[in-house]
Amino acid sequence: MSQQTIAHNYALALFEASQDAGISELIREETLFLYDSFKSAMSLIDHLASPGFSQEKRLRIMERALGDTVSEMTRNFILLILKHRRQNLLLLILEELDKIFDQNKRIIRAKLTSAVELDSIQRQNLQSKLEKKTGCTLDIEYEIDPGLIAGFTLVYGDTMFDCSTASALNKFSNTLKSLRYDWQE
Repeated sequence: MSQQTIAHNYALALFEASQDAGISELIREETLFLYDSFKSAMSLIDHLASPGFSQEKRLRIMERALGDTVSEMTRNFILLILKHRRQNLLLLILEELDKIFDQNKRIIRAKLTSAVELDSIQRQNLQSKLEKKTGCTLDIEYEIDPGLIAGFTLVYGDTMFDCSTASALNKFSNTLKSLRYDWQE
């Protein structure tokens, strides 16, 4: 089984348990906090994966690190990951959990790259049109790339829209290159 599949299965289990218990928003907040904390303290995760630590010591360290900052469900979930020796997948599991929460709330994370900075009205209009088209709420990360010349690219999930002048010029150039003219007639 791939690491992605394993991570998804763990994440789905916590998501479903949190839904059943009616505390999904709390679990989401806690796991986002833990993701940021673990990501900034990768040395802790690396140490936990070290063969020099016994299983009991790993669990004690994590219990102390968690303290009273998270609910019993989140604490038990993190400890279960350690008990199953999946600490190397901890961040991936938390990323998968975030994706599952987004899917459940019909939220799509997107990246929009434009040639120039969009003002708030342009952003609002674009977001409204895209939300209407997708039927989902979009969480858009904006970026500027003058190399696009004009227009924008939008990436979300497996989908990419390229509405940039640079792309159109590139396609036109490739079309011209592919044409063969017999100028000697």
